[in-house]
Amino acid sequence: MKIRYLSSCVLLLLFAACSSNQETTEVNSEIASTETVETSTSVVSEETDASSNATGSLAKISESGGCVGYQQSSEFAPFATQWGTCTFEGTEVQAYEFPNQTALDEFFKTVSGFGITIEQNSVKPIEGGKFYVWAPDDATKLSSLKSIFEK
Repeated sequence: MKIRYLSSCVLLLLFAACSSNQETTEVNSEIASTETVETSTSVVSEETDASSNATGSLAKISESGGCVGYQQSSEFAPFATQWGTCTFEGTEVQAYEFPNQTALDEFFKTVSGFGITIEQNSVKPIEGGKFYVWAPDDATKLSSLKSIFEK
């Protein structure tokens, strides 16, 4: 149920941001030479390789760890470059990509008010400074995910 709760939290944050006079957040889904995520409190930038397929990377790494059927989400997740869902041992898992440590930390600060912590997720640093995060709907699957992705 944590996944549904996290999705609800992300949506609530999105609606709150849209209804306020805060700076608009823009997420460019196309690969560009620079990706920028802006919020009212911070700007996170990352140089990206125009020839890489970011969606494919998260999907491939998820698949290689047994989290199959990755489906990219079109919904907003604060500070994430992208996110989607996959299935691990019969459990739905949300998979996120963050461009750097700052974005990862800011995401967990944002969702901490809902009782969500980084320890409830499997976090994998990727070469180049990115981070991938897997959040299982069933907490009993977390140790298996960590043993696979956090090697």
